[in-house]
Amino acid sequence: LDALLQILLNPTLDDTQLSEAALGWADEQISQFVWIKQPFGPEVNLQIANPEHVRILAELVWSSGDDVPLGVRLDPLEVSGATIDRTPNMMAAPFSRMDILNIVLRGHVKKFSLGDDVLRAAPPGPILGPFSPPYTLGTVRTKQVPEVSPDRVTWIQLRKIRGFWELYIECLMPTPDVQIMKNCPEKLNHLDQLRGIEAVTILLGTTEPTEIWPEHCIVITPQDGWKDYLQSDSSAPQISVRTQDDRWLANMRLPESWLPAKEGDLKIAAIRTHFDDQSFETAPTPCVPWNLNPRPAYVNLEAWDQDEPSLRGAGTVR
Repeated sequence: LDALLQILLNPTLDDTQLSEAALGWADEQISQFVWIKQPFGPEVNLQIANPEHVRILAELVWSSGDDVPLGVRLDPLEVSGATIDRTPNMMAAPFSRMDILNIVLRGHVKKFSLGDDVLRAAPPGPILGPFSPPYTLGTVRTKQVPEVSPDRVTWIQLRKIRGFWELYIECLMPTPDVQIMKNCPEKLNHLDQLRGIEAVTILLGTTEPTEIWPEHCIVITPQDGWKDYLQSDSSAPQISVRTQDDRWLANMRLPESWLPAKEGDLKIAAIRTHFDDQSFETAPTPCVPWNLNPRPAYVNLEAWDQDEPSLRGAGTVR
């Protein structure tokens, strides 16, 4: 709309030029909406909403590849999912890729930039956050990441402390009324049951030796500790929780049996829910309002011990 306003308010255009420019703007608009559901891992999953009353064809193709475009039929008045394999990483340096995915709709192209398919757990440790609220129609149209209120921000850092991997969790919140704060449910049949509970839910898995997702579901609250709803072995994390005036904090040490094999990656996603309403935020990517089901980030843990500290020479600029 800003682009259209610039055209309509441009004093250098006569009526004919203005009409042609406005018509050109209208020709560039398409009614379909696209968002990335899963940017990490060997495949990219995206969702395409088609609000029109006719079926159309979408084509997906990587800018850096020479593959035949992948065709996806979009049924009328439906949201369709599509999965496309990542292109081979041709970058010389690891963990520095940038891939461009083109979505062709009615002859128009939407471009999405996608970084590394795997996060690198190098010191001081990767951060998931700030957690994002669900997509809105406006954020999907503009390809923006929705933002949460500053007094409800959530962060998680994965780090290695004294030989053990742990999650450091920080949750800002307004001063709570402890009288209305609910405890975790005894059984968790669906993640939507967590709405209205002051909690951070950690979803974990690995690519090796298993591909189960999620393999672990840990719900941490500031008032009644934590629960493991998918306890698959006898191992248990060590979790400590403490509160401050404007936030609560948690440290979660991961058992060795929860970590991937040497060639595998750790898969992690998280949800923040609140005691005073039904809202939620997720990491590493936003969800849609009607589907509280975040997809995981893939994290390479081997990078931690591969990096060695180095000193800069005199007169160098970092």
